[in-house]
Amino acid sequence: MLLLSKKARLETIAPMAKPKSNKETQEEPLDKQLLKSADKLRKNIDAAEYKYVMLGLIFLKYISDAFEEMFAKLATGAGDYAGADPEDRDEYKAENVFFVPAEARWSFLQARAKQPDIGASVDGAMDAIEKENPMLRGVLPKVFARQNLDPFSLGGQKIADTYHAWLVGADCIRPNAN
Repeated sequence: MLLLSKKARLETIAPMAKPKSNKETQEEPLDKQLLKSADKLRKNIDAAEYKYVMLGLIFLKYISDAFEEMFAKLATGAGDYAGADPEDRDEYKAENVFFVPAEARWSFLQARAKQPDIGASVDGAMDAIEKENPMLRGVLPKVFARQNLDPFSLGGQKIADTYHAWLVGADCIRPNAN
């Protein structure tokens, strides 16, 4: 009879798991993450229609980032921006930046992301942006409160985690100008 050490006996009973290869541990590329996220959220909406939902959110994030960047410059009041009012719409117009009202800013919507009425909030944000920026009137999608868009997909953990995860950083949509 062959006597095995305790370690050898355990390895024969339950062989050690192979360490994952470098390929398996790599993160998925951003484009694949985006498509998977969109598919999870899309549910029963046709992909051709769903582009308005995703592109609307991307646009909202983009203009909100541009606004916040300009707001920060105006608030510090350094250089050319000395004495500027960060809430003056003309300051943004002069720099070709859309003015984004407080209730339409990404940070405001992000704070409400887990509410079941997030769709109506996003639609309201689109309306508010159109009112402040006449060149956008009638252009922005207001499809977020529709019945075929599941409010629990929009208002629940999915939008909070999924949209936020890949839209939170301006780098994925609007690279830093620095």
